[in-house]
Parts: sequence; structure tokens; C-alpha cells
Amino acid sequence: MTMTINKKRIRNLDRYISYIADGTQIIVGISDLDRFTSILTRIGFIQPYQSGQTILPPGTFGPISLYNAEGKYIVHKNQPMKPSYRSSRYGYV
Repeated sequence: MTMTINKKRIRNLDRYISYIADGTQIIVGISDLDRFTSILTRIGFIQPYQSGQTILPPGTFGPISLYNAEGKYIVHKNQPMKPSYRSSRYGYV
């Protein structure tokens, strides 16, 4: 069975994979490799492309990529602040 998804951003995969049973192996692929070669290289895939090659995209492609790459930071406002030291230079050169 083949499924084609033509969207730029998918927020919820349930619409597309809800009928697939747990534990079933699926393969995600690109049908027109020549069309996406520049994008694949830019996001970190290494040529020649090999089956099974995986990457973790950098967070510079958008808010969702940033969240997937770095996770979520939780600020604990009820905890004491840690000291932070910074050096600076005053005056004119």
C-alpha cells in the first residue's frame, strides 16, 4: 500500500497512520529524489544517499524542528537563582 502526503507541516499523524496496527513496520520514503536533493543535503543527509540513513535536523528550520531537536525548557521560578558571572570591559579604547 502506498500513501502520498503533500503537506508542508503535519501537526498530528493520527489522521494518516491511525489504521496501522501497533508494531507494524512502516517505511517512509521520497518518490522523486532528484527534486529534493538540495533540501536533503541542506538538512544533513550525506551523499550518496543510503537506505537507513537518519538525521536529527537542526532547530534552524522552524519552531517545530527546534522543539524536536532541543526539547522544552522549563523555568522553575520557585527555585533560587544560580549566580552567573560575566566579564565586561568599561571605558573607551
